[in-house]
Amino acid sequence: MNQRGLNRLAAAVVLPVVMGCQGGLHHEGEQRLTFMGSYGEPVSDGVAWKAGKGTGQNAALTVGYDYFVKDRLALMVNGTPYRIYNQSDGDVYAGEFQIGLRYYICDFDVFDRPMAFYAEALGGIMQGRRSVPETGHTFNFTQDTGVGFEWRIGENVSWISGYRVKHLSDGDFFDDENPAQNDQFVYTGLAISW
Repeated sequence: MNQRGLNRLAAAVVLPVVMGCQGGLHHEGEQRLTFMGSYGEPVSDGVAWKAGKGTGQNAALTVGYDYFVKDRLALMVNGTPYRIYNQSDGDVYAGEFQIGLRYYICDFDVFDRPMAFYAEALGGIMQGRRSVPETGHTFNFTQDTGVGFEWRIGENVSWISGYRVKHLSDGDFFDDENPAQNDQFVYTGLAISW
C-alpha cells in the first residue's frame, strides 16, 4: 500500500473516532477505585533505557485510587501489594507504590456505553524480598508509561485494560553499575466511580 492509501485508511479510522469524542467520560472532582491484574515479559533491547539485565516474567495485583483534578485528567495512586518475578534464582515477591497521571484522549459510545482511550505515566518505588533483577537490589525505583481504554459496563463500574512499558532500577543509588529490568506488560480490571 502506498502513502496515499495509508493516509486514506488513517482518515477512515481516526477521523470518525476523533469526531465522535463527546467531551469527557470523567469530570473534575470524580473519584474511583481500581482493581487490576497484570502480566509482564522482560524486554532487553535497551530502546527507551539502557538494556535491562532482568529476565524474569512477572505478575501482579494492584489497587488504585484516582482523583480527577480536571475533566479527563486523573491523579493516580497505585499500590501493588503482590508482585511476583519468576527469575532464574527462584520466585521473588515484591511490593510497589506509584503515583502518576492519566489523561483521557477521546471517548465515544460502543453498544450504547461510553468508551475512552487514555495515555498514562507513573513513577514510584518497589521493595522485593530478594534482588530484582538477579544482579540488582531489593529496592528499586520504577517508571511506567502506557496507553489503554476504559469501557463503562454499569452505572458506576467500568472495565479498564491497557499496555505499559516498565523500567525499574536502583537509579545509581547503591552502585554505579545500576542493574535494571525493562518490562512490557498488559493489565485488566474493574474501576468503581463515585
